[in-house]
Amino acid sequence: MISDDARGNEDEDALTILVPTYRNDAKARRVLAGLAALVAASQGRMRLVVGDNSQDAQKHEFLWRLAEWSPGLIDIHCRPQRISGQMNLLDLFGKSASGILMFHADDDYVSDDYMVRAHEILRQDPGVSAAYTSYIVSKGGSILTVPRTAPQLDQASPVERLVENHNCWGGYNLLFYSVFRKRSLEGTVAFLNACPIEAPFHDWWFSYAMVCSGSVRNAAAGQILYAAEGTHEMGGNDSVAHYAALGLPPIVSHLQLLFTAAEGACFFLGTYSPLAQAADRQACAQFMLDLNIGIAVERFRQSDLPALGIQGEVLRQLTTVFLAGNWIALESLIDFLHLVLAQTNADLADRYRGFLNDAMRIPA
Repeated sequence: MISDDARGNEDEDALTILVPTYRNDAKARRVLAGLAALVAASQGRMRLVVGDNSQDAQKHEFLWRLAEWSPGLIDIHCRPQRISGQMNLLDLFGKSASGILMFHADDDYVSDDYMVRAHEILRQDPGVSAAYTSYIVSKGGSILTVPRTAPQLDQASPVERLVENHNCWGGYNLLFYSVFRKRSLEGTVAFLNACPIEAPFHDWWFSYAMVCSGSVRNAAAGQILYAAEGTHEMGGNDSVAHYAALGLPPIVSHLQLLFTAAEGACFFLGTYSPLAQAADRQACAQFMLDLNIGIAVERFRQSDLPALGIQGEVLRQLTTVFLAGNWIALESLIDFLHLVLAQTNADLADRYRGFLNDAMRIPA
């Protein structure tokens, strides 16, 4: 008989693969069946948790049949109504009891040997927070990107890891293709759950938090083929429609990168930060602020802002501050976002500003 303590250690070391899905085509079924087979043959070392967003009875029946392959290891959650990709993933994160996780899309082929090897790295070395490898991106049978030399993330500072992760996005997605410790993202999940405005999906956020949470190891085993075809769970979210469902106007979608800049900076600075050192917090917060504002400004320069519904005081500030290249402090950006939200929902604007101000405070 296995003792409760032994079972707890076993669960802590198990790898749980989390799959948010809503597609019901042949490829998605092959991917899900392949993962179920891997888990069923893992001798209890792996789990599979699927959140199906399709509201498709045939898809549900297919998933329930997969669960029968290994009832104790495969957990199926069929959503009664569609939720955002981000909420689907956050819910799956919360349902996992094991200490090692992997996010997996329903349209990607990931080699079994990579998942096994990455899992073993974390089992053997408690100091490693995540393991990853390179992958090939293909679409319509054409190869779009091929693996490059793996970035050296182990010895880099947290902000250097953020920069490297951003620069390598086309070859190293440290979200859906990494195996990581659940604790490394608990602050991220808490931040996203507490935020008064639900974003369509902040996949980059998980990735950035992950590379800052400790040692990141290149598994250097297997090959991932990321087949970018069709629309997967995350890409199926139209941001304008998403915010409209929350009662927010299209301007929130058009200015989303500015919201991301403020949220990212506050996340790394304060209560939810994965970083202990003040200098690292400040450097990572500044990176998030500068990166997202910079990308946003370039897009604004190429856009007809009034045609996007941006007018009045919001347009004036975008023109005289952001487009004029003036430096903006985080506190001023938060006030600007409050102005944007207050035009539609004053209560939400106040709650959002209060949340960011609280989040950016460094705990005593």
